[in-house]
Amino acid sequence: ATGRRRYKEPVFTQSGLAGQSRNCLGGPADANTDLRLESRFSLRGQVLRCGGNDTAASPQPLIENVAALRMRYLRMHAGGAGGQPQMQYVDAQQAGSDWSQVVAVEVCLVMFGTRPGPLPAGSGYVGCDGQWVDIADLAAPRKGRMHRVFRNLFQLRSQGSL
Repeated sequence: ATGRRRYKEPVFTQSGLAGQSRNCLGGPADANTDLRLESRFSLRGQVLRCGGNDTAASPQPLIENVAALRMRYLRMHAGGAGGQPQMQYVDAQQAGSDWSQVVAVEVCLVMFGTRPGPLPAGSGYVGCDGQWVDIADLAAPRKGRMHRVFRNLFQLRSQGSL
């Protein structure tokens, strides 16, 4: 789940204030009074779904053929010699003690193809957990299908000092 403050601001093409940010399904509408913008992602089977405020009651499908979804957080703390900041990857449970130290989130998504085909022996990929996955060892429907791993690191807040 992600959430942040929802600000309305003047927009040149409109007479009143409008929200420029939306959740994963394009909501909430400008008329909505919610002060928070929320997106809740879930993996049901092999379908990535999203729900949030001002959307349908149940999460809506975003994309299928998802083998894995993983998020981990980059925490910065002053634990080094001489007070030098240290960066450390943590999971949500580890980050939960002090979210103010989390400066970025890494999102990893493993997708697989729709049609099986002949793949060379030893074909595989490095998954979100950093472990090698051999395509031949996978169960249907993923066995014999191409897999792609997508990773991106999103900065959440500045690391500088004021």
